[in-house]
Amino acid sequence: MALVVQRGNGVAMRTAMRWMAAMMVVSLGGEHPMPFTLLGQDTPAARLTAGQAASTARAWLDALKRRDTAALAEKTQFPFTYKTTSRKKLCEGRAVDAKKLAATVDCLALRDKLLLEQLGYAEHLEVKVLEPAQIPPWVAKLAGKPTGRDWLVSAFLNGDGITFEFVLVVVPGGSGLGVVKTFLVNAEIELGSNEQNWQKVVENPFSNEVPAPFSVSTIAPAPNERQAQRI
Repeated sequence: MALVVQRGNGVAMRTAMRWMAAMMVVSLGGEHPMPFTLLGQDTPAARLTAGQAASTARAWLDALKRRDTAALAEKTQFPFTYKTTSRKKLCEGRAVDAKKLAATVDCLALRDKLLLEQLGYAEHLEVKVLEPAQIPPWVAKLAGKPTGRDWLVSAFLNGDGITFEFVLVVVPGGSGLGVVKTFLVNAEIELGSNEQNWQKVVENPFSNEVPAPFSVSTIAPAPNERQAQRI
């Protein structure tokens, strides 16, 4: 429906404005759908829940574990950022598309193989949505302050001698489902637990001297139960 108001007709203009205002009130009240979206209106993409964010992070990690780059790209927002706290930067950077994302996964498999190898041992990763007060300092250092659309989801991968902590930044996707825009990794060696062998692998990721597989736990250790060194 279109309203035609002659120029200079103040009465008609005021009537038209009142009619439009009434339609907006009725539509916002739920009786009729609005034929347009108001700026800032709550949309399905803006209503991503904590549970959906956690499910997205878990599915993304599962796809990375399988090295399924097609499934990974479907759950990723581009440009995508991968960062770690490691002193040696091997595969970090931004992927602007699915092809660059696949190249990052290939790099992890060849040059930073500890992450994918130990992720492969995990049968099930428990994920947790972080509250603002729970965000580790290293996350803020790598990624800065999260925006209002960001959900930060963490997961731990613990083994004999090394611990990986993952934090995924999940945001609403175009279809209303979550997508991962940032993958952050913190890896620490437990002092006194096969440390020398792990240090060899960290210093030379092409080495075949990889310690034996270990059982994986998804329960984060208490800080006072271990001494750790960031690699």
